[in-house]
Amino acid sequence: MNTWNVLRIEGIKVVRRPMTWVLAGVMALLVIVIYTSLYMAVTGQETSETLPPEAVEALRETLYWPQALFGLLSFSAGNGLGGLLLVIVAGATVAQEYSWRTAHLWLARGLPRPAFLLGKFAALALVALAFALIPLLVGGPLTAWFTYRSTGTIPLESVRIPWVALALLRTAYTALPYLALTLLLAVLTRSVAASVGIGLAYSLLLEGFILRLLTLIGGRVAQVGKFLPASMAAALTSLDRGGMEAPAAIGTPLLEPWAAALGIAALTTVLLVTALGIFRQQDLPEQA
Repeated sequence: MNTWNVLRIEGIKVVRRPMTWVLAGVMALLVIVIYTSLYMAVTGQETSETLPPEAVEALRETLYWPQALFGLLSFSAGNGLGGLLLVIVAGATVAQEYSWRTAHLWLARGLPRPAFLLGKFAALALVALAFALIPLLVGGPLTAWFTYRSTGTIPLESVRIPWVALALLRTAYTALPYLALTLLLAVLTRSVAASVGIGLAYSLLLEGFILRLLTLIGGRVAQVGKFLPASMAAALTSLDRGGMEAPAAIGTPLLEPWAAALGIAALTTVLLVTALGIFRQQDLPEQA
């Protein structure tokens, strides 16, 4: 069986998992709730009275086209909600292969171990692209309606489709290190609970703590924070804001976008090679 068939089968398996659809629904629901709540707050009289005019105007820009489209993409970035949901999908998808013994079945049929693991990762990368698209599909029409209701028009001429498409690809790309890390954890622990739990703990707690610690230490040590996945994701997605630099967390300095793109590729490769090295040493049957 060739790698293309593995990718096709693994993609179908991931798509058919109820968990994938549940998490996609969670993301869609959160986009609707959050953006509707923000719109109600911005258009409410109380908000106008309590917040400075510039703050209200900044909120409006995040809700109206074209800027709203890139704000929606931030939901599904690797350092955003999408990254957290993808950790759950990746941990369950890879670790359950051990408990269900489907990994044993694949290898017993003669599938090479690199093809098995890389097929899994490629299928998860396609899921990351689909998750990046969900906020646009759900929030795009919603924010278009907000824009029309508030301004009387939808500035379609300001929306450059190639620009949005590149932003979509960049967003999905930032999730790759988190997918690779979770895949490594799943191979190492062979446990859904452990791989998902550790992956979420890193994304939610540990990465932010490391960034803060490095910032407190300062000097050259603080520069290490540039190479953490969240910082590289923030550097790369800064292109969606017209190149405006925005810190990943508490003022962490960022790489240039091109360097962040290379850094994400390098980190993802290191994690995948490590996972493959561990997978090669595991005691699993490779023939019937």
